[in-house]
Amino acid sequence: MIHFFSLLLLTMPALSVSGILGFSYFPNEKLVFLIIFSLFLGHKYKIKLSDLTVMLFITIVLTTITIVQGLENIKIANINTAYFFITIVFYIAYFKKFGPELLRILPSIVAIQLIASFFQQWLMFGGFHELVLMFNNFPPQDSYLYPYSFGGLFRTSGFFNESSQYSMFLVLYIILYIEGWICKDKLGRYVFIFSIIDLMINESITAYIIIFIYGLIKVFFSRGRIYYKIGVITSFVLLAFSFQKAFLGVVEKILGTFLMTSDSFGRLSTAIDKIIYVSNNSIFTGYGLDWKVVSHDVISVYYYGFGLFGLLVILLFLIYISIKTRNMITLIWILFLMTNAVLMVTMNIILIGFASYLGFKIYSMRIKNA
Repeated sequence: MIHFFSLLLLTMPALSVSGILGFSYFPNEKLVFLIIFSLFLGHKYKIKLSDLTVMLFITIVLTTITIVQGLENIKIANINTAYFFITIVFYIAYFKKFGPELLRILPSIVAIQLIASFFQQWLMFGGFHELVLMFNNFPPQDSYLYPYSFGGLFRTSGFFNESSQYSMFLVLYIILYIEGWICKDKLGRYVFIFSIIDLMINESITAYIIIFIYGLIKVFFSRGRIYYKIGVITSFVLLAFSFQKAFLGVVEKILGTFLMTSDSFGRLSTAIDKIIYVSNNSIFTGYGLDWKVVSHDVISVYYYGFGLFGLLVILLFLIYISIKTRNMITLIWILFLMTNAVLMVTMNIILIGFASYLGFKIYSMRIKNA
């Protein structure tokens, strides 16, 4: 039961438990950390010295840069980032130890998110916009309403802060299900089907790109039979033809992003401007993290926040996790960071956690079969 509530709270960054109880907003992720830290103190799992050493080094570097920037200009985001690199050691160890239990729980958690999402859809469609706020007590989003999707539908977000994080959670489940890590019982199948439906409704370009890349990898680099690959390609073509209007709209958005002709150009141009600005003024230490003035990609965000030295240790972190895990979830986490660079977003913690467990499990299976 404790693992169920830990994973559920991690998927509820928008709806703080403390806020529900009438107190001020307190991140659920920090409550989860207290839970898993107590399990560590109770000797339920162990952390690896190598993980702790790397994360402590990164924390020290980022803390030193923050001090150099000037304590009078200190930003809470800097402190949260340093805090992240300490806590992620425990999350990695926790997911490695209790990965099987968390995977068994995952379909139920996704089902809860889907129910909330479809209920949000019904409320918005019926014009009950104020009631939708019951799902979100995050202070910066006290008047947040879900943006339009297509056909009069809306981009809902479950208990996440916004639809791209929620969509990535659905992508995680879909890929884990296809890869055979989720039990394919009745609940798992229904959750899989409705996850695909809700993912299509939410129109997350990041999620679409990740699913497209995953599909290409499965078709061209898997060991499946040629008939299977032809079937996948044919199914994709038929699906695209059946939903051609929505499909063409997605293609237009993706191409517009890369060609800088769509609304996403604003994010890309902001990233380029900030990289140039920091390079000309404070190349080594940056200006501190400020989500209001930076873009959303992992490069420009941390280059602006911590300068060249900070960006290098962030890249060290990405490389370290990638080498330690080396599975499909690692890839989608890296891609997710291109549009959701805030490491304290709990979706990043969930992706790193499951990637760490799968990496550990796959490595153990290779050793056993060697």
